[in-house]
Amino acid sequence: AFLKTVAAHTINRGGQVIAVDNSENQEWAKLAKAMTEVVVLDFENPQYSLDPIRNGDSSEEAAQQVMDLLSMLFGLNAFTPVGAAIDGVLNPETNPYFEEITSMSKLRDALEEGRGVPDNLIEGAQEAAVKLAILSRKRHMRYLFDDSLPVLDLDAPAIIFATHGMDLPSENDLSTAEMRAQMTLTKKIGYATYGHIAAISYQLATHDDSRESIFIVDEAAHLTASPEACHRVEQFISRGRKHKAAIGLGSHSALDFGSAKLRSLILHRFLFRTADQDLANVNLSWLQKGYDTAEYRDLLAGLSPEEEEERHGECIYRDVKSRIGKIKIQLPLDPKTRQAALTTPPSTMKKKQQAFDRSLVEA
Repeated sequence: AFLKTVAAHTINRGGQVIAVDNSENQEWAKLAKAMTEVVVLDFENPQYSLDPIRNGDSSEEAAQQVMDLLSMLFGLNAFTPVGAAIDGVLNPETNPYFEEITSMSKLRDALEEGRGVPDNLIEGAQEAAVKLAILSRKRHMRYLFDDSLPVLDLDAPAIIFATHGMDLPSENDLSTAEMRAQMTLTKKIGYATYGHIAAISYQLATHDDSRESIFIVDEAAHLTASPEACHRVEQFISRGRKHKAAIGLGSHSALDFGSAKLRSLILHRFLFRTADQDLANVNLSWLQKGYDTAEYRDLLAGLSPEEEEERHGECIYRDVKSRIGKIKIQLPLDPKTRQAALTTPPSTMKKKQQAFDRSLVEA
């Protein structure tokens, strides 16, 4: 409920909320629909395109997003014939037919036909075209290759990326470069999609400096598993304030917030009730070095007792000056918004106790 409360206040201030929703019942979409107009991109049946060529603010940015995305999808290396062919076709200075490359499907067609490809890279272009053709036939790739879909509305007050149903890699799948290379194509698509969502969300949140925006990702491990996505998280934290852009991450474990460097960059830290002692130690150590003691573990376990409704929302908060204290998060006063903020996925509702065992951060 905490991150949903933050989102609700952002919408009420006239800001924009961008959220990744991996729940079966699209809980974030329900919250947004209770308050404002919302655009939902459901990757199971997309209604909008996230094609970087169609959505990019500039040809240079679009080309970079394409290269990053294909790197995640099939290990694209810009210094191989395949990478050089794609890079050349996306470069207006080297491709006389660049204006024809208006989408990912048009990129695939140009590579297949060798249009704008120098003779020494034709073989690489053909290989690239085969890879893109395989991807374009996959159901969860429609958001990239279906030109009939309208582009995403960058100015929508709420944009929800519904990722339920995507096959996401496990921690073991991502443990080494060799394991990542062996991932199934469906898992690579899920992995790459999260990285691409992070890139698009940064673009969305920073393109209008006059409006406040927040990018929210619960179950943050799905996002931070990708180095490309972690880079975008760092950009949100280090540069976001210049654009009135913030990021909110939620997880059971602080370790899900990325590398030690990335975790250290997060200045606003919120810890909610955590009954498991090992998990409490992890989260308390991240809150402040030396806080993983029995006293603070007991404090954390005693927050927000389920039987005392008036105490729900209690947490331990560390601010930007490293001051730490116990606070309470109040739910929105509007009944409709309050009800939407309390919406949880069906699997979570069956395990109500676990709904409080959260470690959350907003930076």
